[in-house]
Amino acid sequence: MMNKNDLQELGVDKLGHRLRIHKEIEKLKQKVNLTESPPASKSNLADLYIRGITTWTTIEVTSWLSDLGISDYNSVLTKARISGLKLTKCTKSDLQSLGITKLGHRLRILKSVKMLMRNR
Repeated sequence: MMNKNDLQELGVDKLGHRLRIHKEIEKLKQKVNLTESPPASKSNLADLYIRGITTWTTIEVTSWLSDLGISDYNSVLTKARISGLKLTKCTKSDLQSLGITKLGHRLRILKSVKMLMRNR
């Protein structure tokens, strides 16, 4: 798993940024209960968060929705071929027109996307 030195090699020069990223990675590892040899699905989920939303495929977007607890819309997003990059450009009305009918779900998706974009 990535450590603070790896982050510096990737060009994250500021110590505060490296510490924050490392802290978030540790929280993510706890969230998905990663062990030294994690199951493939949990490892892939952690990789998604580390890689960044703009690189996600439609399948990875649906995995993320499942992690958020709102997998009801996986088929809708798959049919519309919504990638991570496309998702970052969606508005509340875009999500509604895709069939995400519950306001709370639209807001949760948008808030989570915003957090992912801020932490990249």
